[in-house]
Amino acid sequence: MSLVQQILQQAKKTFVLKTRSDQSFVHEFEALKSIMCKLTAEDFKVTPELADRSWDYPPFVKDSPACCMEVYECSDFSIGIFLLKPKMSMPLHDHPGMHGVMKVLFGSMVVTSYNKPPSLQPPFLCKHVNTKILTTTSEPCSLHPEDSNIHEIRAQDEPVAFLDILAPPYDPSKGRDCVYYFREDARSSAPSISTIDSSKKSEWLRPGSNPPWFSCVPLEYTGPILKD
Repeated sequence: MSLVQQILQQAKKTFVLKTRSDQSFVHEFEALKSIMCKLTAEDFKVTPELADRSWDYPPFVKDSPACCMEVYECSDFSIGIFLLKPKMSMPLHDHPGMHGVMKVLFGSMVVTSYNKPPSLQPPFLCKHVNTKILTTTSEPCSLHPEDSNIHEIRAQDEPVAFLDILAPPYDPSKGRDCVYYFREDARSSAPSISTIDSSKKSEWLRPGSNPPWFSCVPLEYTGPILKD
């Protein structure tokens, strides 16, 4: 069985079992990460040359900084490949009630993660969990409903592609819409996007709309087809 097909089978074991215990979930989740460690860009037939083209979605988007290939999706989880052009970012965003795991396929990226506290009114004082540089040799990076659920992803000096598994998938009709966040000075009401300061243990984050400078357009997936 190919590594790509193994990912699908292990994702099913990890996320589809409705009666799993917490202990068995942790075991299966770690098994999924272990398989992802072995994956390469070649397994999915993706190359850095994909970033040489303009990622468009006419007539709405021209030369998007990011694109996404849908590899597989069901009601329990989704598997996709995201690509970012050099020095481009995915702004701070959340994953409501979701587990996730990412593995770099080519390039390198900086991931800055926060925990969102239980709070009724924004802005939220969010704990800065960590800021990591991820490369093809890095272990997969994970998130959970109560841990590292808000993150920002920045490509470094070259394009980056990463495999992304989310469970369950985004679904606005079920309360799982993607919300963006903006760093905010605690003394000011004006949200702003600012340079990451990894020395801070917490930052004020305010939810907002999709930033006008960011878009992520679909790109056709031409790699191996996953079979149920």
